[in-house]
Amino acid sequence: MSNDQHRGLRSAAVPGVIVLLLFSGTGCSAEGEERPGDVDPPVDGMAALPLESYLVSSEDQEQLSRAQDILTDTCMRRYGFVFPPAGKVAPTQETGDMGDRRYGLDDAEHAARYGYAWGDHRDNQPEQESPEDASSDLAELSETALLVYGGEDNLNPNDLPDSQEEAERHDPATQEIAGTPIPVGGCQRESYLKLYAPSDEHVDVLFSQNLAFEANGRARNDNRVTDVIDSWSACMAESGYQVTDPINPQWELNLLENQQSSPEAINVAMADVNCKKDTDLVAVWSSVEDEYQNRLIEENIEILELSREQHEDRMRLAAKLLE
Repeated sequence: MSNDQHRGLRSAAVPGVIVLLLFSGTGCSAEGEERPGDVDPPVDGMAALPLESYLVSSEDQEQLSRAQDILTDTCMRRYGFVFPPAGKVAPTQETGDMGDRRYGLDDAEHAARYGYAWGDHRDNQPEQESPEDASSDLAELSETALLVYGGEDNLNPNDLPDSQEEAERHDPATQEIAGTPIPVGGCQRESYLKLYAPSDEHVDVLFSQNLAFEANGRARNDNRVTDVIDSWSACMAESGYQVTDPINPQWELNLLENQQSSPEAINVAMADVNCKKDTDLVAVWSSVEDEYQNRLIEENIEILELSREQHEDRMRLAAKLLE
């Protein structure tokens, strides 16, 4: 395994929250690439998605985000500052369930009641601090404190240390306070490195997620999936809806955000779910994506297992910090 395979991301300010986005269903495959779809093996219904066992849960990510805040605060106290300002708790971001509408809406009961709106199960979630609130917290920091927090502006990403080990060997800091150098990228970067990239042998924390996106993109372009999407689209046309995207057909029909549970949206959603059922879209698509994920796991199993071990170490550190 080469260092290039598992080096961390170079970034001036890598966020402490890893956002596990819902797949949009878009992606591409290189022209002429051999795909499982070229062989068309049989599809055996709904398949599990094996890469999810390597992804970070929303519960773990909440703990990691809080742990990074503690590391950031510890760093800033070296320079006489406190983070978050005025003892505030920095916001965490809900990562969501990767299974939520992965292939679009497919719940007939929900469609009939809410259309494309999320409904009560999302409406009743605890309210979280908005990005604007987080920005106002940072606005309370003085200019010097902001320098300590985020480092110098216009940093060259190639100048940033890739790991905490590298930073300790050589941190090309050019700013200091009372003789103490400010880490390149500031305390935000230092806290990230200590939690997510402590050693030179760290696996990119987004490695498994990127594989999942790759599998999703390949599956979306597989002929079995494109064929079933075409069948779904033809089914929708029979109901009077000219749409090609089973993930978000409501946007193709120009249904605005405040129209997601309108009678029109409910009619579209019911037709959408029925067409998915009639064409076996979800079962076919998930089975094909499962196939690509298994291939990628087989090709990258050594790195994935190392990533899992490092995540367990990271969670142990987070637990200690949160005691």
